[in-house]
Amino acid sequence: MESRITGETLQRWALIAEIVGGIAVVFSLIFVGLQIRQSSQETSLNTRAIEVGAYQELTNQILKLNSEVYQNTEFSELYTRVRACGDYSSPAERVRISMYVTNLYRHADTSFHQFQLGILEKERLDQMLQIFVDALREFWPAQVIWNARSTNGNNIPEFEEYVSSYTRSRGAWEPVCAEVSGVTRMLT
Repeated sequence: MESRITGETLQRWALIAEIVGGIAVVFSLIFVGLQIRQSSQETSLNTRAIEVGAYQELTNQILKLNSEVYQNTEFSELYTRVRACGDYSSPAERVRISMYVTNLYRHADTSFHQFQLGILEKERLDQMLQIFVDALREFWPAQVIWNARSTNGNNIPEFEEYVSSYTRSRGAWEPVCAEVSGVTRMLT
């Protein structure tokens, strides 16, 4: 028997090839879709891991800041004296209090920056700001440093507005101590 390729046979083979090619394209698209989905899930998990890591680091900073007060008896006594509108006994004490407040400020600033980058949610930001806002409401050196930074234009405007708005939303605050103007020169 002789094998002949006729036009009709050729058309059948072309049709079969088109069907097989179409099926291959469909399977390829399904595979690409699954890969994109998996990649999207991995990206989401990575983003979540970054958020959790950032939040954990900020929480660790709060623990470290708080431990400075409650684990160090000397600093705890200084903090208590200054918080009760007392003054510093030495330049070294002024530096310690100033550095403590600066660390609170940096913690709040870092939290806000992470919020702006989309790493931290608003609720988490507010939790992270609370330690600084409490200091602004209750600790006169924090008020003095914040006011000096505001007056000198050293705060990032968006950060200053957010902290001011957040603090106002928790009720107005008055200067903790009657006389803080003379202290401003000591702290700034």
